[in-house]
Amino acid sequence: MAHRLMLPGKPEGLPFIWNVDAHVGHLASCANRPTDVELIKYLRTMLDSFGKPSRPRHASVANVRLELNGQFDAVLAYRIFSSQAGMQYPGKVVDGIISPIRGHGSPYIWTLGQWNYHFHKAQPVLFQNLPDAPGLSAALRAELKRTV
Repeated sequence: MAHRLMLPGKPEGLPFIWNVDAHVGHLASCANRPTDVELIKYLRTMLDSFGKPSRPRHASVANVRLELNGQFDAVLAYRIFSSQAGMQYPGKVVDGIISPIRGHGSPYIWTLGQWNYHFHKAQPVLFQNLPDAPGLSAALRAELKRTV
C-alpha cells in the first residue's frame, strides 16, 4: 500500500515522503502491488515533466510515455534503471528496483527518496496535495491519505 511516511526533523525541508510498502521492479520477487506501481509511475511522470525541454531524440523506450496504471512494464523498468544510473551520490545502487523507505537512515540514499526530494523541491504544493492530483485511481487516493 502506498502511504505518507513522516520524516523526523524535516530533513532538507521535506516533512514526509510518498512511500510504498513493497518493492517495485523487474524481478519476480518484487510484489509490484498495483497502487505502489501507480504511485511510482506518477512520481516519475511528474519528475519527467519538470525537466528542461530537450531536443528530439531517436525513437526508444525513453520517449514512450508512462501509462498511469498499476501494471509494471518495460517503460517503467527503463525509467527506474536510467534514473538510478544518473544519480550522483555515494553508494548508489543501480538495480532497477524501487525499495520502500523504512524510516531509518537518510531517505536520500534511496531512489524513492531522491524522487520525493526533487518533486517537493520543484512543486511543493502539488507534492503536499498529491492525494488530490488528477488522474490517480480512487484506490491510490485512499491509500495516500494513510500516514505512517
